[in-house]
Amino acid sequence: MTFTEAVGQRIKAQRKKREWTFARLAKEVGLSVSHVSQLEKGDRTFNVIVLHWFAKVFEMSVSALLADIEREVSPGAGGAPGHKAD
Repeated sequence: MTFTEAVGQRIKAQRKKREWTFARLAKEVGLSVSHVSQLEKGDRTFNVIVLHWFAKVFEMSVSALLADIEREVSPGAGGAPGHKAD
């Protein structure tokens, strides 16, 4: 699993924990439903600002959102689909 996919899974888990729809989460973070869906699937990369928006609506820090995420990332998987690690 890539870093981007792992972050997407974290976002999805937090959304489901709150029993929110894509539409509800999209409204909360100010993104389109399509954008949120692509982020959850790992089809789109995150930037620090977007991570902050998600953490804020989930009432957690970015650090908490990303805690121990390296355990979920496959060695050499890279940061995004099609990206090779250095």
